[in-house]
Amino acid sequence: MFEPILQWNHQARRDQQHGEWGRHVARIPNVIYVKWLNEEHARGNTSVRMFSPEFDAIVQRKLDDPEWAYLRTDRPKLQAGWTAEAS
Repeated sequence: MFEPILQWNHQARRDQQHGEWGRHVARIPNVIYVKWLNEEHARGNTSVRMFSPEFDAIVQRKLDDPEWAYLRTDRPKLQAGWTAEAS
């Protein structure tokens, strides 16, 4: 069903991105977006709406998770040490 998207993502990870303005990070099939939204609603977060800033943050956390790495089109950054998130 969404195999062409996954093949495109695999190929895109091989290509180096040269743009200075922005980079293509992921191509996510719509069924995955709906799955993630339904998971949030099942957790009781029924106020979240697709493509809202809150949902965008959920998507970013998912894309940072190795389980969903196959959706990414960029190469993961190498990171050494630790980072502290601002509160």
